[in-house]
Amino acid sequence: MTRPRKSPEYRSDIRTLLRNAKPLWSEIQGESDERKRLENERARDIATDELLKIYREALTRGALDRLPWEVRNFCEDLKAGNGGRLPVPKGGRPRDEHRALLMAVRVIEAIEDIKTKERKRGAVDQALRQVAAEFNVEYRRVREVYYNRDPIWLRDLRLSLALRGRNLRG
Repeated sequence: MTRPRKSPEYRSDIRTLLRNAKPLWSEIQGESDERKRLENERARDIATDELLKIYREALTRGALDRLPWEVRNFCEDLKAGNGGRLPVPKGGRPRDEHRALLMAVRVIEAIEDIKTKERKRGAVDQALRQVAAEFNVEYRRVREVYYNRDPIWLRDLRLSLALRGRNLRG
């Protein structure tokens, strides 16, 4: 008999998923090591997605009564906090923050270049289009990166610009 191409889906036990889905404050916000904090956040998101998947499967089969009450309560709490709908799974690979940071720095540099050369209105739009073409991404994605106002993101962007000898206004 031939080996199957993919192994059967491995699913952690329910207790482990519930433990990872509800981390302690010290494991996320209280964690001083940023890499460890990001790992804990990722584990939380994966466990939450897996629990939601189990809940959805039981819901479609009409077997919610056979689901452990901890899973049912966890998912119904998420549902109640989301306006009566189950949250959308996060899934997918983590976002490429380093590339996004490079795009944001490149947009700022392009804006400065356009303004010094041409003193032209619409320099931001022109720079966004130019960087989208350089990085071979959609204009919408570059715009999203440039206008991101998350405080941690802005801190990282300011640091990158400072290391390049530039300044972020605003």
